[in-house]
Amino acid sequence: WRFAKELEGRFDGIAWTPWGTVLFAEERTGGKVWELNPLTLELNARPALGLKSHEGIRIDRRGNVYGISETNPGFIFRFTPDTYGDLSSGQLYALEVTNPTGDRVGDAEWIPLDRSAVQVDANAAALAAGATGYNRPEDVELGTSTGDDHGPDNILYVALTGPSKSSSFLSSIES
Repeated sequence: WRFAKELEGRFDGIAWTPWGTVLFAEERTGGKVWELNPLTLELNARPALGLKSHEGIRIDRRGNVYGISETNPGFIFRFTPDTYGDLSSGQLYALEVTNPTGDRVGDAEWIPLDRSAVQVDANAAALAAGATGYNRPEDVELGTSTGDDHGPDNILYVALTGPSKSSSFLSSIES
């Protein structure tokens, strides 16, 4: 667990994958997601999920990984692996509100980000693609992320912060 000692105090976002590995996300500028196989102790960086200050991370049953960047502006992300269970390559998306019904809420779509650019700076890639920015998003949850397999995993909950208020965001994430 050498890596944990070197990065002590910098993780935010730890989640089990459906295929039995554990993801750890670094909460710092240029932070990576790390995938650990607890049986073999094999540890791999997963830069395709985007380099950013990670805050929260969740995985749905289809293997999509959701997370946010805790910056201002911060963005809401979805990563879809090219192959289920293999996070070494895939498409990172950022949320764009397309039909606002309030302050950065409403109908939205996932816009694809440049695969090379997200491995340098996912926030810059999201901004360049026109994604909706938020004031330091705080956490992300799925309907099933607390182990309740009876809830829908097609609803994404995001806690948003702002200069004078806290609010929450609900999104259908059907692909």
